[in-house]
Amino acid sequence: MKKYEELFKNEQYEELINSSSKPLDGEEALYRVSAFLVESRPKEARDCFLQNRDLIYEFSPLRCLKANLEIRFLLEEFDEAYADETYYQEKPYVSQRMEEQLRNYRKIVREEEKKALIKRKISVGEVSDLIKEAKDDREILSILGGIKGKLSKETREEVRKIVLSSSHDLVRTYALLLLVGDKDEEEILFKKNGKEYHLIPSSLTPPFVSKDHAKFMEELESAGKDISKRDLASHLYSDYILYLYPETPYGEKALASSFLEVASIYLGEKKEGKEDALTKKIIDSLSSIRPL
Repeated sequence: MKKYEELFKNEQYEELINSSSKPLDGEEALYRVSAFLVESRPKEARDCFLQNRDLIYEFSPLRCLKANLEIRFLLEEFDEAYADETYYQEKPYVSQRMEEQLRNYRKIVREEEKKALIKRKISVGEVSDLIKEAKDDREILSILGGIKGKLSKETREEVRKIVLSSSHDLVRTYALLLLVGDKDEEEILFKKNGKEYHLIPSSLTPPFVSKDHAKFMEELESAGKDISKRDLASHLYSDYILYLYPETPYGEKALASSFLEVASIYLGEKKEGKEDALTKKIIDSLSSIRPL
């Protein structure tokens, strides 16, 4: 294990920052940027990132783009985020996944910009009006993102209405997760994927925090040597988890391997049609997700 990786895993962020002032490669630079972010020093993370962006891009274009946007959004530097697009558009073709990200680049920035505006409105108590005035499910999802962890009696009722509504499954699932995080003890009916669930939100485990999730991520890390493929597999896994919730896929054998195979198919490395039952089930489920 490399020294900076070991320091990061041991949460020795200050030592990592001090020992990597001149990163030798993109991976080291990315760890240094991440250390600044963990230490709540976003401006220093931005400066380090921009100074070493070429190295980080060479290491992993997808992770470079992700870090770039994460930092800009954290600092609400939306004009700068729009300007950053040129850097990536001028680069040669890397992968289908990268091309998809770049096609959606401006839309992603616009949505984050809108979220920042919504958060400012939420801070002055305009939640009910915002939900009523929302033009579509995307806007409702942005509003829900802005009130995470801040549910009052009024906003909790608005969230419950969304769970019971005919909104997109992702929107209703996210609304349910807000109630789970708020430890709401009132039973609620949740309809999804042709099933009905009578749920007590406080009794549910949020996704991405369980021991099963941690075990899956460790298996994916061990099995996926190709970083781009592993990142895509992780992204697809997140979509699948939200598709299934409140059910989970844990208990399935070779779950990580199946997601890596799905990623290979999405990347065009393998042809669809000869996969095992679990991989086919994942592909069919992901294909059935209605676009938001």
